Amino acid sequence: VQPPRPVLQLEEEIREVLKGRYNTTTIAFTTFDKNRDGSLSRQEAVQALESLNLGMSRIEIQSIIEHTDQNGDGKIDLAEFRAIFGHGIKADERRKQMTLAEQSVRRREEVKERREEQLL
Repeated sequence: VQPPRPVLQLEEEIREVLKGRYNTTTIAFTTFDKNRDGSLSRQEAVQALESLNLGMSRIEIQSIIEHTDQNGDGKIDLAEFRAIFGHGIKADERRKQMTLAEQSVRRREEVKERREEQLL
């Protein structure tokens, strides 16, 4: 049994497949949104990810769904889908900015933890 691939690696693999199959991220999303309610249910997301034929394990599918569902409501809306799987210069720049912001938050948390440890 292979260990699960990192979420960022899965994101990139999914993005590449979507880029090759669909002209836009919106078309991909609409194709996966079977009931046309404007969001991907967990079941729709699982079916979509399985249809990409990337050999993802259940754990990988679960982790990518949780990662993509940024507001934690159990569904993936178009904005969340675009944020992770959008392709092109603008999408790449947005992801880069998100990554930089996340790194900044992580660094601040690490500094805070070190300060708390020094106080003990």
